[in-house]
Amino acid sequence: MRDFGEIRSLCQGAPSRLRWGALLETLEAMPPASRAVAVGYAQSFLESWPVELRQVPERWLVAITKEQAAPEHVTQLARALVWSQVGSAVDRFRAMGALGRQPWARHLEQMSFERVGLNPATLFLLLRSPVFEGLRRVQFSHSDCGRLTSVGLSRLETLRGVHHMGFDGLGLTDALVTGMARASRLEALRSLSLAYNRLSAHTLGMLIEHEAWRGLESLDLSSNMMAEDGLGPLDEVHGSARLKHLNLARNGLGRRMDALARSTLSDSLRSLDVSDNPLADEGVRAMAGGDWGRLRSLVCRGCGIGAAGARVLGQSPWMGGVTSVDLSYNVLFHPGERQHMPEYTWGVQRLMLASTGMRTQDVEDVFGGLRWSGLEALSLGFNVLGDDGFEALSRAQDVWTHLSCLSLERCHLSLKRVPALPTHARIRALDLSGNTISVDGLLALLAQPAFEQLERLSLKHCGLDDDGLVALLEHEHLAGLRELELQGNAITSDGAQPLMQGFALPRLRTLNLSRNDLSQGGAPSPALFERMDAGRHWRPV
Repeated sequence: MRDFGEIRSLCQGAPSRLRWGALLETLEAMPPASRAVAVGYAQSFLESWPVELRQVPERWLVAITKEQAAPEHVTQLARALVWSQVGSAVDRFRAMGALGRQPWARHLEQMSFERVGLNPATLFLLLRSPVFEGLRRVQFSHSDCGRLTSVGLSRLETLRGVHHMGFDGLGLTDALVTGMARASRLEALRSLSLAYNRLSAHTLGMLIEHEAWRGLESLDLSSNMMAEDGLGPLDEVHGSARLKHLNLARNGLGRRMDALARSTLSDSLRSLDVSDNPLADEGVRAMAGGDWGRLRSLVCRGCGIGAAGARVLGQSPWMGGVTSVDLSYNVLFHPGERQHMPEYTWGVQRLMLASTGMRTQDVEDVFGGLRWSGLEALSLGFNVLGDDGFEALSRAQDVWTHLSCLSLERCHLSLKRVPALPTHARIRALDLSGNTISVDGLLALLAQPAFEQLERLSLKHCGLDDDGLVALLEHEHLAGLRELELQGNAITSDGAQPLMQGFALPRLRTLNLSRNDLSQGGAPSPALFERMDAGRHWRPV
């Protein structure tokens, strides 16, 4: 009965790799008759779990490569299989053919190959088996499986129902991807990842026009070679794009972004990521000239954008429909220059301005208006704000109307002077990592009504010691805390005892205590283990 109690607790908890592993171990320890009943019970709960969490454990994957049978409870419940440096010798993968003859493999929905050497003939022998007709996601990441393999895979009848294919880091060229599209039978494909290859804008244009993949909605072309030809080839594309999500980060794209703005992509995209490209203000100005009427999320991290580029972007009429903007790691603010956010940005719900050179005066200029009431998440990390900047933000009444997530990581806060937040503020997630803060100031801050519903708190590298942790754990507003990050502090085993014994923070589900001196602390209690679903680290320093 005790085993069934553990099974029930693991199944009813939040889905996580930790619970999945514990579930399989508990089932393995049960008598065969009881295990059969428990597996049936677990199946009803696991149907709602994300597929990627239900992986065949690596130790049983090793057994499969040696043509040994995996336990029945693993084969009945697992839905994902990840090959990652298991059986380094290529001839071991001949055993993969045996997997294709296993009836239980019909249950698999996801298969990934990560950094492994694969014999293409063996790979085809495996994936052409009818038992894999249920696969929905197939991913190859930095694996040596032969570049022509990608073309062959797109022809396999067994993969007709796949929704996502990934060919990352395989050295693919435009010609190979064109061959894939021409031969493709991937009629259900909705998401395609081609990151870390050798592709140009010709591939992007071809994927827009080609009939075989007209159902494609999400495309990842990050870390390719678009810079060689630029985006000029898009001018020759006349097909109607259906892409909703496009990632062009780290492609060396420069200032000639007008071709992207003129393309049919501007009519279809919901989210666009052009991070880590040297766009500068000129590139942003060219991109802003498009009609991105359906765009809802724009990410331009580290693009060399300045204050002028940000103003042009904010003045674009289509920005009125964008709800998420990330301009982090661009120097948008300069001492002595006044910066105001144009009216089209006032509908933004998620605003990321980390490491943008923002200071106290900029906080007043940007957030002093009365039209930020839709803001739900705000990141101002890695800016020299200090306590003065935090106080200036607290005076921007409208900002706090719906704000629930706030990051002030490494903002030079000390909290020696605690700002009074508006009474209507309700913060659920707070990140103060990397600030050498006063414990008394932290406790005074958290005592305000704004933090009565706090669920996530990050205090990494804040100089917190045992006494500070004990005082923190006794704070009434932290009773509902579900996630707590305390990496890199001065906490010892003695100070961590209330957490490790499961006495403090009864709703806590995620805890990170890594890079603290817990060498004498031992293992967490069973009570704490039962509640943890992710992110537990107990590393002695």
